[in-house]
Amino acid sequence: MPGDLPGVSAGLRARVREGAPARSCERTGFEGGELDWCSVKRRVLLADDSPVARAAVGARLRTTCDVIEADSVAAAKEAARADGPFAAAVLDLDLGDGTGVDVARDLRALSPSLPIAFFSAGAPAAVIDSARGIGRVFAKSADVDALVSWVASVSAS
Repeated sequence: MPGDLPGVSAGLRARVREGAPARSCERTGFEGGELDWCSVKRRVLLADDSPVARAAVGARLRTTCDVIEADSVAAAKEAARADGPFAAAVLDLDLGDGTGVDVARDLRALSPSLPIAFFSAGAPAAVIDSARGIGRVFAKSADVDALVSWVASVSAS
């Protein structure tokens, strides 16, 4: 099943799917040994059609998270189905084949409480307003540090 963690106990998989991973360090048996939950990085979806922006933001996020990248709405929706669950999502508002808001709606259908942030270099006001109704909005050029801090705080809880 997409999103399963092969060999990890059903109880832990259920907590991960529900977006409520273990809050304290615990060791859970899996095939071939044990999983130390504290050493598992949180998985974050990063969707941006700009390879430069994806690389820059992705590098910053990788210091604390496993990052799954997507370069379009279609790729982000596929990643949500194939690579989820996620601790958070960071979505560009202009993805070429649609908007980050389009992706956010699908993500929320899969995980209603998923923390979602948007970042943009200048999306239309109507798109920004729609995004603000779903999650946090950050400016690409000015708010990368704030975005990375936000991801760290929401993915740690």
